[in-house]
Amino acid sequence: MSWKLPTATVELILRDCAASLVLCDRARLPLCPADLPRVVFEEDFAALLNHGPFAAITPQPADSAMFLYTSGSSGRPKGVVLSHMSHLWVIEMRLRASSPEERRVLVAAPPYHMNALAVCQAALAQHDTFILLPSFTVQSYIETAAIYRATALTSVPTMIAMMMIAMILRETALLERTDLSAVTTIRMGSAPVSEGLMEAGRRAFLHAVITNGYGTTEAGPIVFSAYPDGRPTPDLSVGVAHPHVEPRLVAGDDGETDEGVLEMRCPALMTGYHNLPEAPCARGRCERRASRLRLDQRRAVDLRGWRRCLVDARGALAADRCGALCRELSANGSRLDYSRRKVTTSTSR
Repeated sequence: MSWKLPTATVELILRDCAASLVLCDRARLPLCPADLPRVVFEEDFAALLNHGPFAAITPQPADSAMFLYTSGSSGRPKGVVLSHMSHLWVIEMRLRASSPEERRVLVAAPPYHMNALAVCQAALAQHDTFILLPSFTVQSYIETAAIYRATALTSVPTMIAMMMIAMILRETALLERTDLSAVTTIRMGSAPVSEGLMEAGRRAFLHAVITNGYGTTEAGPIVFSAYPDGRPTPDLSVGVAHPHVEPRLVAGDDGETDEGVLEMRCPALMTGYHNLPEAPCARGRCERRASRLRLDQRRAVDLRGWRRCLVDARGALAADRCGALCRELSANGSRLDYSRRKVTTSTSR
């Protein structure tokens, strides 16, 4: 979990998940409740390791594999229960065609964040090298990318923006002694991007493909993808509906409205919120009937931020982002699970 959380929030999460052991570094030890067993990395970790034989278990696909806690922006942090199937499906979707080229991925976001977690899992599955930063600074990010000859940079847009500012204004000496020519891919996600940032990235990395992704803790990082016919995705767009994800727009009884809730159904969807059976995501209590606006392979979706925006002149969708909800509903006697996002959409004319 994030060490930046207040002490009371750290304890709330540890109690909520019934933690039986806490691993931390010496600097964060004061955050840990005194009654929980603790292992300090710099002092105790070696003694924790046991290289002897052990009996591995084979979990069921629906068994709980991990809890990822939300930031608590809408109240208290909620434990998102993710199954083994959820993780494995995301990995399967991210596997690329085999290539003899070595891929080295720089990961600056913390692995308790869905973005970084999915990147690390995919890298392990593909026998890539991934480089983890203990914390982000512009200098450490640039130096690490150069030292390890990173071929892919992953980040939230703010990190790349800070890097671009440093390149333009104040880190001339650092940039002169670093070589970032190995970078061929830059992937951003989890926050809005701007046209200026995309343009600055292309000027700084002439041979890199720059993409913008969208996902949620509750439903995973696989929601949208590139156009299946090879057309370029608009800069401010996150792509078109992924072929294995079922998205829809809902706005009460009105199926023609330009404002609504983006719902999605996919194998990565969470099992529920831990210890919150009454939460909307867990029980799906919703008083409004679902109406649907088709999101198909011909329209790209822009989730740039909290404002209305037009994507391009070819009828791409634009959207505003709001807080996450989830919904469970019944259709023909079958349970359909959807993750919900409030969005505002518009079609350019």
